[in-house]
Order: sequence, then C-alpha cells, then structure tokens
Amino acid sequence: MENAKVPHFFKEIKERMKLQFYPFNDLYLTYLVFFVLLIGGIGIWVSIFQEFNKDVANYTNVVLNMGTYYLALITTSYIDITTNDKIVNKKSLQVYSFIFLFIVASIFVSSFFLIDKYSLLLSSIGIILGLFIWHLANCENEKFNDESYSAKIRAGAKNTHGKGWK
Repeated sequence: MENAKVPHFFKEIKERMKLQFYPFNDLYLTYLVFFVLLIGGIGIWVSIFQEFNKDVANYTNVVLNMGTYYLALITTSYIDITTNDKIVNKKSLQVYSFIFLFIVASIFVSSFFLIDKYSLLLSSIGIILGLFIWHLANCENEKFNDESYSAKIRAGAKNTHGKGWK
C-alpha cells in the first residue's frame, strides 16, 4: 500500500508553482526577469528589433530564436528536475515529461508551417511553457534565498574557524 503522506503528482506541481511567490521573493523575480528573460532571450530581442526595422517583416528568424530559447530552457530545466532529490513523484514526472516533450516538439515543428501570427502565437506558448518548467526546476533553489545563503556561510565558518565564530 502506498504511503498516504506522498502527495499526488499534480498537487506537488501546484505546491511547487507557489514557491518563491508565496511568500514573495524579489531576488527570484529579479533573476527570472533580468537574467532569464532579458539576457537569456537576447537573440529574440535582437531579431525582433531587426524585423521592425525592415520594410516587410518576415518573422521566421524570430520564431526560430523563440524556439531555440524555449527548447534550451526546457532541456536544462528538465535535467535539473530529474536530478532534484526533493521531487517526490519521480515515475509520474517521467511519464508526463515524455508527453510534455512530444507537445513541445510539436509546437516547435508546427510553428514553421503556419503563417506569421500563428507561428508567433505557438512560439509564445512555447516560451510560457519553458518558463513554467524553468520555475518548477528552480523554485526550491537555495541560491535565491538570502537567509539560507547566509546560514550556509555561517555554518561553514563555524566548521572551519571554530564554535566561537558568529
């Protein structure tokens, strides 16, 4: 019989979605917006700027840059999730990840066969999904918590320099 304390997979996902937002963590949001969206998505921003400066815009490069961005986000985040010891429902994660991978690959391929506005819509959905997976992978990351970082430094100093260290 299964352990009654193990949360259902979707309940676990729901709880992970709330982390860093309840209670709110400004460091996490700053990292997400500045480093992940702005700096990480620089190829998207450059291609959008280039297309706006043309007489006739062709959004194929924008869609390609968006696709490679969300594929990179999802791939690296997936590795972080599968190696995370805090995930309880590993088997469910593997099954749903395979389904999710098929959906994302379909979005990527389909975006090249549609007209511009639908391609951009599908790529935008891909980015939202990528950011969602990135959040699930990083929501428990201690590097976004000033208190745990300071506690870890103090503990290391005590172990290195003795018990009188504060």
